[in-house]
Amino acid sequence: MTVPSFDSAGDPTTGGAVLHVYGSTAGEAVTLSLPAAYWSRSGSATKPSYRYSDKRRASGPITSVAVKDGSLRLKGKGGALYSLAGAPQGTVTVRLQLGNGVMLCAVAPSKDPTTSNDTTAKFTGARHAPASATCPLVPGN
Repeated sequence: MTVPSFDSAGDPTTGGAVLHVYGSTAGEAVTLSLPAAYWSRSGSATKPSYRYSDKRRASGPITSVAVKDGSLRLKGKGGALYSLAGAPQGTVTVRLQLGNGVMLCAVAPSKDPTTSNDTTAKFTGARHAPASATCPLVPGN
């Protein structure tokens, strides 16, 4: 995963971001806007990284996102994030488009034990899941 340069078309501090969240079972994708006002830069010009922070969830259910070389982490909560009614999900996919540029994708299976991490109450993805060769299509597209 390559993180976009500062001031590029993919810099979310100027263009915001769009997040798609969807599972491997039949269902709808949730699309969320992550406004530029909540993004900040970190790292350096040669090794850029970005952070999104909305602890009060003023702009939606996502509370934090961290994008750095080789890593995409996000946290959120609330019913508007993604319905877990069809649990178990098996895997959950997130697609994050930064600004008008880079599309990042992460596919995470549930953390073990799945009986407590892939339920109608919560989904906790496995840490350090290997990168997917392809990103599953967004349902309905």
